[in-house]
Amino acid sequence: MYGDSYTALSTQKIKDFLSDMSALPTDDYATYRASQENLADYGMDTPTVTYTVQYTQDKTDGSFTLALGKKGDACYARMNDSEIIFKLTEEEYDDLTATDADALRPDEALSLDWDAVKSMAFTVDGTTYTVEHKGDTFTINGDEVDFDSVKQAVDGLKISEYNRETTDKKQELAFTVTLDNKEHPELTVTIQQYDGENCLVTLNGTTLGFALRSNVVSLTEAVNAITLGLA
Repeated sequence: MYGDSYTALSTQKIKDFLSDMSALPTDDYATYRASQENLADYGMDTPTVTYTVQYTQDKTDGSFTLALGKKGDACYARMNDSEIIFKLTEEEYDDLTATDADALRPDEALSLDWDAVKSMAFTVDGTTYTVEHKGDTFTINGDEVDFDSVKQAVDGLKISEYNRETTDKKQELAFTVTLDNKEHPELTVTIQQYDGENCLVTLNGTTLGFALRSNVVSLTEAVNAITLGLA
């Protein structure tokens, strides 16, 4: 999802998480006949977390739920409303219960399909430079530029910690990407100073979190290299 509530998740991380979920052993039963009265014996009256997965298979929609609970030092799982409750190791339980939306978000601040990029407008020190893209060529004011280092720096701008911080410190860099996409034609990334190691990154006005300052410096230097002398 883009826009005011940008919450994109990483496809690969989702796949890995679902793979971990499907790999859980289901042959070590705690009970075959759990009832509503004794769900509390397995921490299932109020599960620690419940995941609901919706999917489409052979053009048919389906869903399932996986509930995880703990009683004392013992860890348990339950599929849907099954009477069967099976045991988990503490490691399996911890790995799954530690996975939240932030843990499934992509590492990149912005993961771009470069073929779909029509233009990018960079604002550095109050000056905006617009880079046009057509085919394999990137140009500024009609002059071709070597854009590879900028592309690498944008791809390398990672979110080291997702959070909802805000800051009124100086803007280091901002750029708007115009895409060949009718639903989401523009994405704007703003990067502000935060501390000696981190910068704060927002996407379409919504905080993503911290990026390492060294990565921001690399992007700024790459932009400066192609805009030198144009101001």
